[in-house]
Amino acid sequence: MTDSLPVRLLPTEILAGAAIRSRDITLGDDPGINGQLWDPQRIDITAQQGTWERWTVRADRPQSFHIEGVMFQVRNVNGSAPFPEDRGWKDTVWIDGQVELLVYYNQPSWPHFPFQYLSQTLELADRGSIGQILVNPAP
Repeated sequence: MTDSLPVRLLPTEILAGAAIRSRDITLGDDPGINGQLWDPQRIDITAQQGTWERWTVRADRPQSFHIEGVMFQVRNVNGSAPFPEDRGWKDTVWIDGQVELLVYYNQPSWPHFPFQYLSQTLELADRGSIGQILVNPAP
């Protein structure tokens, strides 16, 4: 065993949100995220390993949303407390309206291998509803 179980699984500081930045992510019916189609040469988000961000993710139609290489807590769903199945560490969440996430960047990515965040509706992902994250290593 290489890891030990933390004493507190849901620390109050996390749920209160110690985010260093807030981001708005919109998954539109027209493919794309925040009005942009995926470009494999473009980094859409740059972050620092070991930091937290608050993401507000909105979707025009219900869909699954995934963020590679991070873990997050669902803070609220359409302004209400998360459902029991939305509690705990996640990398994928169901979006039907608006969801607020507390995203933790626990590992670095690299310019030649960035993490992606995307709609998991195959039709939308295939048409460009993907963004890329570069997580710089902790100093």
